[in-house]
Amino acid sequence: MKKTIKYIILTQAVSLLIASCATTSTATKAQSQSEVIEISEDEETSSERKEEKREAKPLSVKTKTNQQETEFIKKLSDIDIKLISSPKPIFQTQNFKTPYTVLVEDSNGSVSDFDITVSFPSSKTKDSVIYETVQLKTDSEGKISFKPKTPEFALKDKVTFYPSPVNSTQAMVNASYDLAVTAPYLVKSSNLWYQGILYVYDFNENGKPTSNSTQLLTTLRNSGVNVGNAPISSTSYYDKPMSQLYKDCFAIVGNSCRFLVAGSIKFAEPVKETENGFTCTLNADISCFNMKNGEELCAFQITETVSNLNRYKAISECKNLLAEKIAEEIMYGM
Repeated sequence: MKKTIKYIILTQAVSLLIASCATTSTATKAQSQSEVIEISEDEETSSERKEEKREAKPLSVKTKTNQQETEFIKKLSDIDIKLISSPKPIFQTQNFKTPYTVLVEDSNGSVSDFDITVSFPSSKTKDSVIYETVQLKTDSEGKISFKPKTPEFALKDKVTFYPSPVNSTQAMVNASYDLAVTAPYLVKSSNLWYQGILYVYDFNENGKPTSNSTQLLTTLRNSGVNVGNAPISSTSYYDKPMSQLYKDCFAIVGNSCRFLVAGSIKFAEPVKETENGFTCTLNADISCFNMKNGEELCAFQITETVSNLNRYKAISECKNLLAEKIAEEIMYGM
């Protein structure tokens, strides 16, 4: 009887406990589900806001840029730029007498109101050239005319004309450069207005100086350079600093000469005999000095190689070719 009573009481207690737990579990579950729903709604709203921000202006800007680039590339495919004329060489401190003229055309003829960028030398240091750019529009005939500013320096270089790119990306810049045309920029040294002296000896294949280069002297004179042999003929100055040569020449000629061209022309190696004849390679090492103060105006090295069936002609042609290159460097670099 007691066992029965105990059993009933226990059963009821367990039932009450189970019911209580079930109620608590259900409430907790419901509360949890409610909280989950609220969080989910907040995250969705926040996500939508972020998405709205991401879809703002950048996408439309990018699309617009891509469209501009596509249209630009398409337009360039039908563009042709031609150099009509360029000015003759001048001396530094002189104005260009005539302009550079360029024509822009497409399959329908001349193109007006087309943007062209012009790149040209604007200044020069001892080691580099600084370039400047200007942007011009073609006129009703599809032409542009351009005159660089008066140069205060001597230089042989170029002026470049190309379509102005729609932006500075490498792809657009390269596309513009592919259509570029160039014209020579030729400005001679004003030192050439005055008398100069030459001390540039030819060396033989054994490395010994022989005489002042007749090829170079003749080439300079034929190019309009007023130059004569230096008053010093001793080859001992090749064992001394060039500053000593300048001082000793100045002691003789004083201010009657404006510049001194000094250096050497040597065989890089003995003339080679090959199956096709003979090959000659010569090296020139040249420096130019202001006779007023000994300042070095320019310095350069040039190497030339010539082959010919005849040994003598190979040497002679190489010397002549080298002399032309040296003369050009002097006229536009001194």
